[in-house]
Amino acid sequence: MVTDMIYNYDNLNFNILTVEKISHTNKSFTVKERPYAALSLRLNGTSRFIINNKHFETSGGDVFFIPANVAYQVDYSSSEIIVIHLLDCDYNEAECIRTNGDEGIYKLFCRMLDEWMIN
Repeated sequence: MVTDMIYNYDNLNFNILTVEKISHTNKSFTVKERPYAALSLRLNGTSRFIINNKHFETSGGDVFFIPANVAYQVDYSSSEIIVIHLLDCDYNEAECIRTNGDEGIYKLFCRMLDEWMIN
């Protein structure tokens, strides 16, 4: 079964709830279902996620999407992310997108964070 990737999803709809910069320490935990999705850019460090029995590993420069209403397990190394929490997002597949350190994506996430902090 082939699924759409988030950047190819023609009917993507959402509302931005928050934009934040978050730091993690070396830690493992389980996250309960949340009513919002998360789209994040990992600035540094690594993480390992288990979502719906699928395993994902992220490292610096990766964009990661976690859909709303799913519980997951995560192991973090000391790291930082910029995360956008999304309400009413109609995309529901967890995925990791490797950006190969694309400076444009980094600048876009930083700009979104700056704009959110101003408003």
